[in-house]
Amino acid sequence: MEDERLHIFVDESGTPKLSDNLENADYYVVVALLISDSLLENFKNSACEIKFNYAGSGELKSSSVGNNLSRRQKILQDIKESDFKYYCLVVNKSEVWRDSGLQHKKVFYKFLHRMIYSRIKRNFSGLSILADNYGDSEFMESFKSYLFGFNNLFDDINFEQSSKVPLLQIADFLSGSVRRIYEKDDPIELLELINYPNAPIEEWPPNFSRKSNFSELEGQDKFDEFIRSAALNSAKRFVESNLGSEKKELNEQALAVRYLLYRYFENSSEYVFRLEIAKYLNLVANSNYSEQQISTNIISKVRESGVVIASTDKGVKIPFSYIDIFEWISRVDSQVTPYLKRVEYARDEFLLASKNEYDIIDHKVFPELGGYLIIKK
Repeated sequence: MEDERLHIFVDESGTPKLSDNLENADYYVVVALLISDSLLENFKNSACEIKFNYAGSGELKSSSVGNNLSRRQKILQDIKESDFKYYCLVVNKSEVWRDSGLQHKKVFYKFLHRMIYSRIKRNFSGLSILADNYGDSEFMESFKSYLFGFNNLFDDINFEQSSKVPLLQIADFLSGSVRRIYEKDDPIELLELINYPNAPIEEWPPNFSRKSNFSELEGQDKFDEFIRSAALNSAKRFVESNLGSEKKELNEQALAVRYLLYRYFENSSEYVFRLEIAKYLNLVANSNYSEQQISTNIISKVRESGVVIASTDKGVKIPFSYIDIFEWISRVDSQVTPYLKRVEYARDEFLLASKNEYDIIDHKVFPELGGYLIIKK
């Protein structure tokens, strides 16, 4: 697989523009079929067969099937049985955080580009992207410009009419079907034919009410899933409890945590510099935070409230896996343990010189510090 190209066939349903007031325009869906070089011909044949069975010499389109639920179910079943692998992003535009800057079209487009790219990139020798050019999508054109920034990875990025490419028709049918389900035009049960292991659906902003099925995981995967689930929920609870608080500091802390959530779902492996958080709060809350104040007045305070935030020299983030937690604890260990040892060495010297009569760590004065040190008798 590492020596192969990855072929990506992209289509979208709906529009990513946040200003739309059209009926049933809450959701925007992108589907990217992911096919390795060695399997390309097999999947081309599968797409051609499905297209011919349901559209003959015409074009297979989700909009053409419309409300014919039984026909849509049959087509989705055939797609599932053909074992297509794809990435699906569902954006609920009505819940996008406007004050994060995403109300600006270019910012929102770039955010989606980064999210999609971070999910589809693989350890392949090259990537080839083909997207539907119907309607001269401004989003896809800007995606093309964005991807050209990675020209060492992309062999080619092209647009073609979906009527000429059955694989694009499969992407169209999937994206349209997903959007119909989310817009409640079709029953939620239809998702069982779409959301399967080879093709997970990612929602943004995330749906926190959905529970992780730990019983299906084991070993490190189960531990990692537990960590991110607990960390995300601690952040969510804090935001829900404090966003819009009359106490200025609590509202700003909630805004900062929400910004970390926003960055987490843009790229879960990326750390965020404290200076970025300061600039964000200064913009949306008319504050005047310095980088140091973000550490003392924001990060430290939300941690004390139970929000799990990992930090290293690279910045801060909501942890995605045990590795994030391990790096954070290793950093704390390297900074805190030497101080405790130095205090303990000094304490031992005074206890020895006074034959245990004088203890510089008075547990009544320093109860918390004393709890970290061995009680000397």
